[in-house]
Amino acid sequence: MKVFLSSLLLVSVFISSCDLDKKEAYDPIAQFNEDLKQIDAYLATTSQTAIADPSGVRIVLSSIGMEGLPPKRNHTVNVKFKGTLLNGTVIEERTTESILESCMPGLVEGLEVLPEGSVAKLIIPSVLAFGKEGSAIVPPHSIVVYDVELLDVEIPEAEQNQFKQDTAAINKFLAEN
Repeated sequence: MKVFLSSLLLVSVFISSCDLDKKEAYDPIAQFNEDLKQIDAYLATTSQTAIADPSGVRIVLSSIGMEGLPPKRNHTVNVKFKGTLLNGTVIEERTTESILESCMPGLVEGLEVLPEGSVAKLIIPSVLAFGKEGSAIVPPHSIVVYDVELLDVEIPEAEQNQFKQDTAAINKFLAEN
């Protein structure tokens, strides 16, 4: 009888541990597609027109900056932003200076197409934002909206010099032809 009870206990522990491993599988592609449906519905409901970045980020332009070029991932950017959930709940609001590639993936994707001085709304799928984990104030799988103003882009000196050389060469060519 002891052997039977010990075996039964062992089997029940094994079965219950297997149930713990049967957590719902996370499919980032399915989540991404669901996010895009929700984003497109949000845009339609709010009568906004957006540029669809291939990454899935939707960009609603308020104004295009004329002060400079869009940043590259290795550039330092100074950005004023306000992040909200789709329902308008504010999750963060600040001005920050950082290397673009250190930002949230959805912010990187959106900001790297905006020239310096641009003001836009970036609607970011959850998989490019806080993901399946969320954060202390952002629920898992949350689409986020960032109102951004790209205040400044610091371009490394070598790139600035190359840009000046290229511009001079183009201007010379145009003057001669």
